[in-house]
Amino acid sequence: MSIPEKDQELLNDLLANADLQRLNKNASISAPLITWVAIHGNLCLALRHPNNVGDSRKLVLNFVKDLGKFLVDCKIFTESQLEAIEKVEIEEGSIDFADK
Repeated sequence: MSIPEKDQELLNDLLANADLQRLNKNASISAPLITWVAIHGNLCLALRHPNNVGDSRKLVLNFVKDLGKFLVDCKIFTESQLEAIEKVEIEEGSIDFADK
């Protein structure tokens, strides 16, 4: 599937006017771990959507994988729970979760 034309135009405009050096800087944000669990779950759900395609998808997928590892490191998920979560995502249509 392709990005709708109006969305592609907005994305092209954003990137054409973006300060790429600034966009590539790391940013820190603090939130309770329960919020990070909710963000992880919501992003996993968003990645299942068949219209969720394009360049930003890979960025979000990598963020979700890193966030999952962070939640394991914080002892919120176990490694086996994270593997089970990723297995469900694959079964539900997020095939790119299989890429490690």
